[in-house]
Amino acid sequence: MQSKSSQPSPPWESPYCRGPAPQALDQVRSERRLRLVVLAALRRDFDDRCCYCTGSTDEKGGEENFDVEHFRPKGRKEFSHLGFEYSNLYYACRGCNLAKGSQWPNATDGERRFVDPCEEALYPQYLRIRAGGEVFAGSPPGSFLLEAFKFTQRRGVRRFLLMREFSARLRSAIGAGDISKAEALLDDLERTLTAELA
Repeated sequence: MQSKSSQPSPPWESPYCRGPAPQALDQVRSERRLRLVVLAALRRDFDDRCCYCTGSTDEKGGEENFDVEHFRPKGRKEFSHLGFEYSNLYYACRGCNLAKGSQWPNATDGERRFVDPCEEALYPQYLRIRAGGEVFAGSPPGSFLLEAFKFTQRRGVRRFLLMREFSARLRSAIGAGDISKAEALLDDLERTLTAELA
């Protein structure tokens, strides 16, 4: 059995690495076509996770709940030329994409900036995930990111993080052959979900 310290870190604790841009991207001139051409490549590049909240495609209910995110917002005049530039396209869940919108803080304020997940990991330096599914701020610009993505207001984020935590604990109990602990975890999960949905 691996010790906790020897377990590999989750993919969101390292910058994401991009693969090559899809060849058909050169011919894309519409948002609808953009999604069809790049979404699968972005899903691969971002390890099948929202680059902001870490939710996987399965945890967030399927690929239909994911968007092609423009890190530098295409709706802003200064970034309009980046609308079809692969290096500006990210895999993000619809909730994070809508929360971020066309926000782009002043570049001179280091405490209010978006962290590029392909250059720096957001977690655990700027954002952290506490037991119980709570996302909280680490060092600046963590507070800005927490506010911009509305993590404390979006119940779905806490819910999938909580499910991820329970799943890991349940797998551990089953792997150790501790059926009574696994049953207790399932009971605890049922109580927690009932309270969440109330």
